Amino acid sequence: MFKSGKDPFANLERDFFYKAHPRPQTVPEGKRDRTLTAATDPFKWPKPLEMDRSSLSATAKLEMALTLEAEVKERDGVIRSLVKQLHRANEEKYSLLTELSGFRGPTREKLYKENKVLRERLARVTRENLLIRGLARREGRERSGKGAGM
Repeated sequence: MFKSGKDPFANLERDFFYKAHPRPQTVPEGKRDRTLTAATDPFKWPKPLEMDRSSLSATAKLEMALTLEAEVKERDGVIRSLVKQLHRANEEKYSLLTELSGFRGPTREKLYKENKVLRERLARVTRENLLIRGLARREGRERSGKGAGM
């Protein structure tokens, strides 16, 4: 038993989780597109300080590995959701093109413009939905106390 009666390592996992996974900030309405593009940026790994790696303890290496694992899982989820969104958009585009290709008539231009507007709205709503689902999942993970990769 320790002199103080408390285990100094009892909160180590919890403290590490909160440092590695900060709470998400609520996104104002106008900044949602920028947040989505930030999620699709190329990987930026945190660079450790210059040091002799042989002097690191096993726990420090484990913490670094867990941090990188959480980052990879989060990026994987973003990539998978973007791929699904792209597939859905392509399927819808194909069905709309086949529907419009055979249509000839006086309202073709009107339908084409309306279709274009609806596609833009669908893309915007899909981006917002993806962002909201991601924020809801993060909040759910934080409430349950579970972290990615833990």
